[in-house]
Amino acid sequence: GVKDGSQRGGRSYGEEGDACDTRQSALRAKQPDEEFVFEVRCIGDMKFNIDRFELENRICRVYRGAGNGNDISCVIVQAVDEEWIVEEAQKETVGAAVREDTLGAEAESILRENGSAIFANFAVGHWNDEMSPWSVDAIFKNQPFAGGAESTLKFVTDAFIPELMTRYELPSDIKIIIGGYSLAGLFALWASYMTDIFHAVAAVSPSVWFPGWIEFATEKHILADKVYLSLGNREEKTNNRTMARVGGNIRLQKELLDRQGIQCVLEWNDGNHFRDVEKRVARGMLWAAEN
Repeated sequence: GVKDGSQRGGRSYGEEGDACDTRQSALRAKQPDEEFVFEVRCIGDMKFNIDRFELENRICRVYRGAGNGNDISCVIVQAVDEEWIVEEAQKETVGAAVREDTLGAEAESILRENGSAIFANFAVGHWNDEMSPWSVDAIFKNQPFAGGAESTLKFVTDAFIPELMTRYELPSDIKIIIGGYSLAGLFALWASYMTDIFHAVAAVSPSVWFPGWIEFATEKHILADKVYLSLGNREEKTNNRTMARVGGNIRLQKELLDRQGIQCVLEWNDGNHFRDVEKRVARGMLWAAEN
């Protein structure tokens, strides 16, 4: 599907729906003959467009400020667990506020500060497998990593970004930012070593404990212009010996990027890996989207 201003499924991609109303219902179930679902939601005086579509069997959810039209300054791409998108889409509570779900809370914080951004998320069904850059035995919970990031990156560069470019009629030189939390943060970093399509990276609490990562980052040169790194100050305080390396490794990552002349910041947050996730992600994405 493409956005070309034409009618599809009886709806124009360009319409903004009815007047702003906090009683907007959750996303409608996608009908068999309908590839695109459009919704407008509000929080206080803030208005969102939320677009949901499927691409290569992945659910995609795009947040954008209502009425930003041709004033889009950047595209922020993020991989999220499939359950985050599916669960939110299946909510039946009338008037469920955007801030009640993880993605919505991130979108609210990002678009309130940067209303000209597009916040584009795509679903990942097998997290450890699709986000890991190479195969590794299980580190915890007997869940190994299959090393399928290359296929995921191919989806991003060859399908998702081209779809966004066409659907929203974006200029060819639009700045594209890739970000993510935890293993998706590692994926975002790795992806920016593999392609120069990304202007900036927001690696929020990235899984740089991943075996072989520092060796990889030492041998390669990142292709993005700027990188945001963050970590909770209690994340390295774990009994898991592999994951306890995250603190030392993120400090090394910052040093490597500094030596390569990359604009980079490392922000330390209070708490463990699961504290204030939405706020952390939004801060990282906003920093990456500046200039």
